[in-house]
This record gives sequence, C-alpha cells and structure tokens, in this order.
Amino acid sequence: MRYTWPRFLKTFAAVGAVAVIGLVVFELASALEPRIRMRVDAQRNPLVVFVVIDALRRDHVETLGSQRATTPDLARLAKEGFVASGMLAHSSQTAPSVASMFVSKAPHAHGVQFDPRTKRFGNNGKSKAPVLTKSNLTLAEVLRGEEYFTAAVVANPWLREEFGFAQGFDQYVEIPCHKHGRGVCDGARINEEASKVIRNHAAEKTLLYLHYLDVHNPYAHAGKLPRVFRDGPGRVVYRNGKAKGVSSKDLAYTIDAYDDGLLYTDSLIGQLVRELESVAAERDVLLVITSDHGDEFLEHGGLGHGSTLYPELLETFAIFWRPDGRARHPRDERLSGTIDIAPTLLDLVGIRKPREMAGRSLLGSSSGRPIIAELAGQKAAIKEYWGVIRDLDARQDEVVAYSGAAESEPSAELVAELSSLLDALDVRATVNSAAPDPKVVQQLKALGYIE
Repeated sequence: MRYTWPRFLKTFAAVGAVAVIGLVVFELASALEPRIRMRVDAQRNPLVVFVVIDALRRDHVETLGSQRATTPDLARLAKEGFVASGMLAHSSQTAPSVASMFVSKAPHAHGVQFDPRTKRFGNNGKSKAPVLTKSNLTLAEVLRGEEYFTAAVVANPWLREEFGFAQGFDQYVEIPCHKHGRGVCDGARINEEASKVIRNHAAEKTLLYLHYLDVHNPYAHAGKLPRVFRDGPGRVVYRNGKAKGVSSKDLAYTIDAYDDGLLYTDSLIGQLVRELESVAAERDVLLVITSDHGDEFLEHGGLGHGSTLYPELLETFAIFWRPDGRARHPRDERLSGTIDIAPTLLDLVGIRKPREMAGRSLLGSSSGRPIIAELAGQKAAIKEYWGVIRDLDARQDEVVAYSGAAESEPSAELVAELSSLLDALDVRATVNSAAPDPKVVQQLKALGYIE
C-alpha cells in the first residue's frame, strides 16, 4: 500500500500532461479551423481572383486602422473571411513588391530592385525598367501547370509583359493609364475585362489577377471623383520622396483626395464581389485582396512611395474570402510578409508549394522568422514588429517600431540579430536591364514615377 499514492501521482501527472497537450492541439485546431474550411473544391472549377490595390496603406482601411468609412465593402469581406492584419510588403515600389508576391521571394532573391536615388532599377540603380527574369517561377506558372486558365488585367505600367510580369499568364491585358495628359486609369475598365474572363471561362479552373490603380496618384482621378472627404477648396501635393513647404491645409486636402479614391476603389471591389457571388452556385470561388505598398503623408518628411521602408509604406494586409461566409472573424495578427500570400493561396486550392517559394502558408503555425524589405541600397529586417533599416551607402542603421510592437524598446539581442541578417544583404550586383517604350514613359511621368 505504501506505493499506491506515488503511483497515483504519476498516473495523475501523466493524464494531466496528455490533457494539456490535447487542449493545446484543440486550441490550435480551433484557431486554424475557419481557415481550413476556406479550402477550395478542385472538382468545382475553382475561380481564384487575386486583387492588388496599388498604393493602399493599411491604416486607411476600415477595421484595419481607419476611423473613416473609407471601405465598407472591404470591411464586409474582412468580417466574413480571414485577414492577415500583421502583413508587410517586401518593398515600397510596385515592381519589386508585386514580383515578391508572385514568386514568393524577397527582392534580392528575384532580382527586381528599385533605387530611389536614381529612380531606376537593379541593385546598381542603372536599369531604366524592371526585369523579372524567366528563372523565377511565378504563381501563374504553378497554377497553369495544374490546368488553370490564367488571366491578368493590370493598370500599372511597371507591370508590362515586356518586363517579365506576364510569365505564366494565358491572357494578359494591360490597361493604358494615360488620358488627356494625366495618369488616370479607371478601375471600371478592369472590372469589365474581369467580367469577360469570368463569363468566357466558366467551365475552367481559373486564376484571375486584377491590379487596380485608382488609389494611386493622381488622387481622386485628378479631382474628377465625387467629393466625399474633400471639404472645400484645396490642392493635391504629390511627389515621390522628400517634400518641403507643404502646408497643413494642402496635406489635409491631399489625404482627403486619397481617401476619395479609396472609397471609389472600394465600390469597384463591391461590384466585383457581387459578380463572384452570382457564379458561386456553379463553381468554387476564392478572393484574395492585398496592396503592394502604401503612400506616405509627411510621417518621415516625404510623400508618395518608393523612397523609404518605413511602416506607412510597408504595412499592408491580406483578406481571404469565400462567398458562402464559412469563416467569421478570424484575424491573424502574426507578423507575415506578402511572400506568404502565394503559398497560402496554393494551400487553399490544394496544391503543394514549390521548393522555389520562400514564403509559408498562413494556415500553418508561426515560425517567428524575420521579414526582409528592400529598395536597392536600403534594406530592412523586421521581427517582433521591430525593424532595423540600413542605408548601404551612408552606412547607417535605424531602429524603427512597426504597428504591433509590444515593448517600448527592442532588446539588444533582437537588434543584433536583425543587424547580422542585414550584413548578408550588403550587395550591389548587376542585374539585367531594359528600357521602356516611349508611350510607357509618358504614362509613368503622368503617374509621378519619373520626371
């Protein structure tokens, strides 16, 4: 009898340990279960729509930071789907950022870099245009290999077929963004082209990539959109980079014009969603929405984008939505990168992620890995929502807090880890170069990209 009590304790401890492990597994499964239920049935001709809203910063989106009613349709999608709200872009310029989304690699790995000093591309800052080489495996190529019809409708002239961004697409429609001397590109045309693809390929598995430019400069379509947030006279001030002498009145009007463009874009998303809902009875539908970068409004002395790696330019999001609303309110606040979007999308449609993709599915557990962001001679390494931004030319490091940083200061160990990681990215390798067509140059000037 003298051994009964110790044996009981051992048995109790063992049972308790199993119970604890079971509880942890249950809680993890419960947390992931809504996302797992988002999986697409490959037998029902899936329609996967991947939307990028150019220049949309996260804190201007309802439920993700904005106090204004800027995005009622996005707010609904965020409520009904699941949201990666701790996501960061890997660059603050469209070409490297979108390349990272589609090949699931940081810019130094896929070779598309933008240099804010020269307004050119490549690690050496000498190429007039971006080049996404064929050595990169894109999301479109992966899905086409799985018998998907792949189509794209893009508005940003940096994403032209001649620069390599059409890799893997069966159909690639470029919307000219130049009208009456201004860089205006109405997303209504993107919706028109999207409707054609949805109707004409209803019996096929389909990937449809849509890239909207209505939030981008010129804000509010050069003042042509209805006034909702703009109150009274004013002028939009825009440039990419440092901006001096901007009055508080002009800054406020500029932000109001930006939000008017966002409200219009949100209405286009609502129109797209209604069409997706109309076909959901015949086929499975998955909608993914994100942005490639934000715009800055003097938070660090500048405007526009493509000049720094501060939070206002890198903080983005991803919404994954199905029309039947099988997932409600799951919000993933873990630090993630836009390179994780493609692996998550592939996971949801039941396709194994290729080895070439460095990102990870958001359906899995967090690894706590750092996020890398780049602008040629500027590099950032971010972990636990703290980042070290390095200027390779000035040989300076800056420690920056991103939204979500829990502590008032990062630990010395974390800063040392991030600095060590940046040491490995001190590169100035030459990459392929290209020169844009003169008509494209005109569009780029109208959009404020080049002078």
